[in-house]
Amino acid sequence: MDSESKSHNPKLDPIPSGAAGVSSSSHAEAREEGTESVSAPPRQSFLRRVLAYLAIFGPGQMVMMADTDVGSVITAAQSGARWGYALLPLQFLLIPVLFVVQELTVRLGIFTGKGHGELIRERYGAFWAWVSIGGLTLAIAGAMISEFSGVAGVGELLGVPRAVS
Repeated sequence: MDSESKSHNPKLDPIPSGAAGVSSSSHAEAREEGTESVSAPPRQSFLRRVLAYLAIFGPGQMVMMADTDVGSVITAAQSGARWGYALLPLQFLLIPVLFVVQELTVRLGIFTGKGHGELIRERYGAFWAWVSIGGLTLAIAGAMISEFSGVAGVGELLGVPRAVS
């Protein structure tokens, strides 16, 4: 079968007609002559793929994987000093539960395109949305206080006054 008897399939055409400054007539001529080369799509850089991954999984997933703020480190150190390895089996039971909750939250946000408070308000009403947001606000305030106090404590260990650190 020669090239002129083949029918043109636009889905298999690597460069659409009129694309990249190529007129449809010159594009058709190049296809008929068989001089057009098929090139692979450009590969995305590693950084671009990582950024796309982070955009999909969001900050909630990253916080879950790296919850190493001052409050967490101090709490873990105090728990380890007091109970040793006695709480380790409990941790192994909680890891899958925490992962599933975070994963479902991420997927729900991606699928609906809505935030935590908005989804609660739609499903359960404004009162429960405010209760939830109030609890989250208190938790965030507590985390911020622990962060600042941790930075001030480390600063004092290094001889830096609290007002500076």
